[in-house]
Amino acid sequence: MIRSDVVITGLGVISAFGPDTAAFAAGLREGRTAISKLTRFDASRCRSELVGQAPDPTFPSSFPIAHHASRPDLFGLNAALQAVSDAGLSPDDLRHAAVLFGTGVGGAEQTETYIRTLLDSQ
Repeated sequence: MIRSDVVITGLGVISAFGPDTAAFAAGLREGRTAISKLTRFDASRCRSELVGQAPDPTFPSSFPIAHHASRPDLFGLNAALQAVSDAGLSPDDLRHAAVLFGTGVGGAEQTETYIRTLLDSQ
């Protein structure tokens, strides 16, 4: 087996505590809860309306975002941008870089919208 070293040079976090690493760390240090009532959609028919709901990520107006990007895509992009900034990397440093991420339920909201639209059209 070939050994490869992994070095973490920057961090990026979006969580129910807030939009960045500082908010996440402060929430943990202070022992606060990040659980609150769901506000993204009506959950009154669910067994519970309490969730750990992260705020929508924001981007500079000059940053190109694909119109079909899912919410998890946006979280990943935003966290990656935070990590790049935290590491102090320049565009030249990123010339040969890549970001890969996966999720088990990413894009579920888009899937549900598609299915509702499909069912409503029948």
